[in-house]
Amino acid sequence: MSANRQFKSSVFIEMFSNNSSLLNLFNALTGSSLTDESVIRIIKLDNILFSGRKNDIAFLIGDLIVIFIEHQSTINENMPIKLLVYLVRVYEELLKNHSIHAYKLIKIPRPEFIVLYNGTDRYEDEVILKLSDAFEDAPEELKSLDSYIELKVRVININEGRNKVIVERSEELRAYAWFVERVRMYDAKGMKLIEAVTRAVQDCIAEGYLPEFFRAHSTEVINMFTTEWKLEDALRVQREEGRQEEREIASVTIKKQEEELRKQEEELRKQEEELRKQEEELRKQEEKRALIAKRLHGAGMLAEQISLMMDLPREEVARMLGLQH
Repeated sequence: MSANRQFKSSVFIEMFSNNSSLLNLFNALTGSSLTDESVIRIIKLDNILFSGRKNDIAFLIGDLIVIFIEHQSTINENMPIKLLVYLVRVYEELLKNHSIHAYKLIKIPRPEFIVLYNGTDRYEDEVILKLSDAFEDAPEELKSLDSYIELKVRVININEGRNKVIVERSEELRAYAWFVERVRMYDAKGMKLIEAVTRAVQDCIAEGYLPEFFRAHSTEVINMFTTEWKLEDALRVQREEGRQEEREIASVTIKKQEEELRKQEEELRKQEEELRKQEEELRKQEEKRALIAKRLHGAGMLAEQISLMMDLPREEVARMLGLQH
């Protein structure tokens, strides 16, 4: 293994960088029992990265393109979109010696996308992510059309204790899952990262988890996995900071809404107070008119005369004087 590469490699990629381990992994994940390693041809696309490190493997096996992605962080629901772009680049590589302008149909390998998840967030044993979930809703009159493309990504949880049947079928996958779990165990005990990774490598050798691989490449594994871990930590901090920023924005928005609501409530209270004052003023004016009407009536004026004099309806004057029956 060479550490001097254009892109940071990963322990996962190095462990599955040969036809034998890839065939074992393919058989484990698909339930196949292929034995001919020569049917595998690895496709190299060094300028496609998903997380700043080389964590993907693309290879041909017969008429099938298989793309593996090892994923340690939270599963990105945009993975089908990313893999669509990836697939286009793979087809460009495979078709560079063909003319797509020719009339004869060019046969292309069909794709299979598998993400191997070993992050720390809770996740199901297996999930299917679909490209069509990202499509905008079509108008009602077009919903019956079936003209869009679909791309499905199979996400498989390979953490310790998950999907045991699959993991146990591949010696390399079993060793990798156990190695990652050992690093996490030592990290949780407060060890420095490089010490945790070193102890995990030593444990793999002692316990028979790909001892030849870890013995021959211990230095590279320690360097690469330490770099990977730090990168994942940085990504987690980034995501947390993003979530914190979202929470702060949401908090500011809520405060603004609460302040606006408080202002509206205050304005409503003022309006209610003004209405109460107006009602009180009207009540006083009515009491004053009633008092005048009663004095005039006591002085001998008839209700009809009071009505004309005060410019009030006869019925209202009668009510003020208690003459209604």
